[in-house]
Amino acid sequence: IPQQALAMANSELVFRQARALAPKLVAECGQDRDRLVESAFVRILGRQPTGAEARECDQFLTAPVPASAASAEKARLRAVENLVLVLFNHSDFVTIR
Repeated sequence: IPQQALAMANSELVFRQARALAPKLVAECGQDRDRLVESAFVRILGRQPTGAEARECDQFLTAPVPASAASAEKARLRAVENLVLVLFNHSDFVTIR
């Protein structure tokens, strides 16, 4: 229902968990975006991403980043956090089958 999606999208618990998982994914996968996307899907949704999902996630993670190295690393981590948030709000995560 719409309220459930809004609750998940604005939940402090969900934000904290995304901030906790993102650095682990980055540490585990390094600069390998394909591996990072795959690992995020498996950890969060329990399945591999489809080809279309993998491409969309890759495009999201390759968005322009700031020029400085420190800012670029922060921007990359923030992008991974946002990807994790999206996956936490994915219907495969919030729906019991």
